[in-house]
Amino acid sequence: MIEKGERSASSTTQTSKKGQKPGKGRKPIRAHWIVLLNGGTQVAIAFWLMVRFGVTPSGTAGKLDRLVSEFSFPVDWSLGADVAIWLLMVSGLVSLTHAAVYMATTKIRIYTRSIEWQTGLIHQHAARMQFKDAESVRLYRSWIGALLNYGTVTVWGRGAGSITMEKISNAKALMQHIDKKISEQSSSGG
Repeated sequence: MIEKGERSASSTTQTSKKGQKPGKGRKPIRAHWIVLLNGGTQVAIAFWLMVRFGVTPSGTAGKLDRLVSEFSFPVDWSLGADVAIWLLMVSGLVSLTHAAVYMATTKIRIYTRSIEWQTGLIHQHAARMQFKDAESVRLYRSWIGALLNYGTVTVWGRGAGSITMEKISNAKALMQHIDKKISEQSSSGG
């Protein structure tokens, strides 16, 4: 569920019910599997088209070689279909790889006084906001997001900008937990 890690000096002496220190051994919140849907769908459609129409690398290369060596009309228009199917496959694989990296590297950690979001493998993005600097939290999700339990959570800060966490699993619980932390910080005076 939600990681409740602590970074204060007092956290080294506290233990949870299972004997673990807070934040140790718990998984951070991750992106939802729905991020894989776009690229996966493209790859599946391209694969189905390849099987259905018998598109192979050697067949496409042969058609391309014939077009270059003996360019004449009528042009074999099936080459265009082959190229379109290959472009769909490559596009789907790139999208699927990007989504898999996003899913594998997105981490949200909630500490006693702050929230931290990070993602990226080569080009990393990270943001941290103190709950005392946060003003509000919003949840954006479609009906399919409500059905599959994912959404986009945005934490708005007072002069500190905002943190937007897209396609996060269990987004409603995350939003409620952050809202509770913001309320606690504002009622205790920061």
